Amino acid sequence: MDLQDTLSRANRELAGDARDAIIPVEEQVVLRGDRAEYADAQDRVITNVRTNHQLTTSDRLGMYKEKGWHGLGEVIDDALTGRQAVDRFIGWSVEPTPVYTRIDGAERPLPLKANVRSDTRDLLGVVSQDYVLVQNSDLGDFADALLAEAKADGVNVRMETCGSLLGGRKVFLTLRPDKEIRVGRTGEDVSVPLLTLLNGHDGSLAMTACWTYTRVVCNNTFTTALGAADQEAAAGRGFKVRHMGKVTDYLQQAKAALGLAVKGLEKFQQAATAMAGRKLGKGELQGYFEEAYAHQFGRPGDRETEDAAAARARQDRVVGEWFRLMGDDGQLFDGIQGTLWAAFNAITQWQDHVRVQNVKTVDRQQHLKLLGQGAADKRKAFRAALAVLKV
Repeated sequence: MDLQDTLSRANRELAGDARDAIIPVEEQVVLRGDRAEYADAQDRVITNVRTNHQLTTSDRLGMYKEKGWHGLGEVIDDALTGRQAVDRFIGWSVEPTPVYTRIDGAERPLPLKANVRSDTRDLLGVVSQDYVLVQNSDLGDFADALLAEAKADGVNVRMETCGSLLGGRKVFLTLRPDKEIRVGRTGEDVSVPLLTLLNGHDGSLAMTACWTYTRVVCNNTFTTALGAADQEAAAGRGFKVRHMGKVTDYLQQAKAALGLAVKGLEKFQQAATAMAGRKLGKGELQGYFEEAYAHQFGRPGDRETEDAAAARARQDRVVGEWFRLMGDDGQLFDGIQGTLWAAFNAITQWQDHVRVQNVKTVDRQQHLKLLGQGAADKRKAFRAALAVLKV
């Protein structure tokens, strides 16, 4: 086990301490009695406690005009800049502190640093000496660089959410432009873009920026990087600022990349419109689904140790589910039905609502959708769709 694996295990144990301070949220569920079977059946109210939002007593969360499902956080009416949001909700800093061990009564320094939260003095994580902090204020400055670029292109952007999780081990800021992605003959199919900025102070997460598109009709999500959609599809990842080297150098690179950010929205709109204009016959649809499956899971029989018949059966089962989702209401809008756009969204819907059914926690589901394997696989399906368009 190398040093990074050892640190990751230690930091997971530290995060376990933070989980003890997660704020429980109660919700009441009404179970309706079946009066068709029992005339005197009574309704029952059950109170469930949900704690998988990762908000602890030392976290703050700000949301623009509407609270999340957990009912926690502070709702604000004013549109804050990135730095204003950070100063208001995650205004503390992280202090790197030397780590020592005691040998024969004498303290000796270790090649490690402890990240300590300035206000609560909580230990957020232990990292290597090469680790360079990206402070919360840097996150706000990064967001404001985007605001300036967006305004130059005539797009207004405001804060949507800002806060921390697990006592400050993870911090986030989401920004919403006054622009929607509309597809279909009447523009009924609406996707809302959010720029999501994330950073970790426990060594587990680089500063990450990506566009998150939420399809309103069925709450599907799809992420691209700051740049153009076709470039992102080829790269398959978001923009990341690694915690190594001089952070000012990385922020300068990030600000240079922000010049592509708003143009990335335009490129995504163009790609979505082109996909909605590409009708697929049954054979073409089968071909796209099989190619998208191969991008995500490999082709049946590619692995020497894999049973080819079983692999083909798995592919047929998943592709069959994608065909079934082509009949969902979200794929039947005027100007969308039977198109490449509908096929791509059938896959994203499967990833977001079918594939994660056996994942126990909401947090883990959201991670898979936005940052984990589900997000990566949706980008691969998007890349396969662009190949159909030959762009």
